[in-house]
Amino acid sequence: MAGVKGQVQKRGVERRKAIVQAALELFTLRGARGTSVADIAERVGISAPAVLHHFGTKNDLLLAVVAERDRRGQGEFLELLGDGGIGGLSRMVEAAEGYEKERDLLACYVVLEAENLQAGDIAHQYFLERAEMLRAVMADAIEKGQARHEIRADLDVEAKAREIIAFLAGAAVQWALDPSLSLPAMYRSYFDTLIRDIAA
Repeated sequence: MAGVKGQVQKRGVERRKAIVQAALELFTLRGARGTSVADIAERVGISAPAVLHHFGTKNDLLLAVVAERDRRGQGEFLELLGDGGIGGLSRMVEAAEGYEKERDLLACYVVLEAENLQAGDIAHQYFLERAEMLRAVMADAIEKGQARHEIRADLDVEAKAREIIAFLAGAAVQWALDPSLSLPAMYRSYFDTLIRDIAA
């Protein structure tokens, strides 16, 4: 019986992954508001009630998609910045190279964030907290560089961290609009100029 139970659980996990992937793809194309549970179910090849069996509501599925996007895209970003300072900032181009391999992840983020700008929106708090987390990580990277005397001590850390996050968001939008642009090239141009400006 344990073997049968394990197989059922495994199928359930695989089904959830398939639903999240289908939702991610459709949300990227149409937005969450323009995608119905029936649309997602059709792409997976199951019924709409089966989708809701796994996620309860469309809102719960939306949050699962956002969390999956971060799971797949955020770890590398944080790892690249880990050592902070000039080295960490210069490695941001590698993050852009990673995004190019899974463009839908970044495009999905752009679409869902735009749909959740208002305080009452389902994922508004999630995106707000995520932006604050990214700002804190970027500020920490700058402070590490200042502690090692790589980055100017007179730099306004908070203002510069917010500027960098604003660039990342803007570059994501530009690339989502026009995939012919090179995201790594945009990152390289920005971070090369930034590093020249803030280096001690």
